[in-house]
Amino acid sequence: MVRVRRPRVPQRKSPRLSLEEVERLLEAIKRGGNAARDLAMICLAVDSGLRRGEIMGLRLDGVDLDRATVRVLGKGSKERDVPIGGVTVTALAAWLVLRPAVSVEQVFITSGGGPFTVNGIQTMMHRLKKRAGLPHLRWHLLRHTFANHFINGGGPLRMLQKILGHASVTTTARIYTDPELPELVEAHRRASPLAQIDHKRPGGER
Repeated sequence: MVRVRRPRVPQRKSPRLSLEEVERLLEAIKRGGNAARDLAMICLAVDSGLRRGEIMGLRLDGVDLDRATVRVLGKGSKERDVPIGGVTVTALAAWLVLRPAVSVEQVFITSGGGPFTVNGIQTMMHRLKKRAGLPHLRWHLLRHTFANHFINGGGPLRMLQKILGHASVTTTARIYTDPELPELVEAHRRASPLAQIDHKRPGGER
């Protein structure tokens, strides 16, 4: 076994939803039951890349709408403050107004008043992907969607690491700095050897 080579695991591009698909998902949520709760949960995932467990464990005292932050308990029982945008602040505020006054500390509760379970989240996502027509929808896809659009929108890698709660910026870079095809095409047009030769010719590409 010592001399047996390890199988190579194919490295695939980090998946994401397009902005149009995100809009379709949000509109689908608004058409269903528990819209205020589900919208706040999905906004947190798409807007700040929170993990499923971080959403499930988010406590009422960890939400600061005035500062536009939430305090989550991530991997390794490490707390971190995560910024949220205006759309998410509005969605959270709307849910907290409607949230039943039960003794459960978690922000997000089921229709029965108890904390969410993994099965509960999976059931919600299954319902949403059918309603939105997004067959590949899953929770971690929302985290990838946030991170990819954050990087492509000019967000700094180091700040993305802090938001996502990665222990190392190397992990963040390995997953989320894979250039998109249009960027590769443009870079190739400028920098390939034949392109550089052509640029020097009279009337060559500029």
